[in-house]
Amino acid sequence: MANYYYVTIKSEKMIQQVAAEILNRFCGTCRVRSFEFNEGFLKFNTRGLIDITDILINYGFNDEEIEVKDEFELFYEASTEEDK
Repeated sequence: MANYYYVTIKSEKMIQQVAAEILNRFCGTCRVRSFEFNEGFLKFNTRGLIDITDILINYGFNDEEIEVKDEFELFYEASTEEDK
């Protein structure tokens, strides 16, 4: 099982207030290791599984706006790109 998850949310609804609320929520349950925020974009890396359903319900995001990858998926993608 993966220890770290990388979550990217790209949406017009991603404003600073929403990003702060999301990060505060997950800082309590999972340790957010790093994050990047630009208006319309939030990318964060956390230890522990993220409950994406809560984000979808509370902030009105849809599945196309959210991408979650674990550390193994990212490693696999990076290694296959190097092979090209």
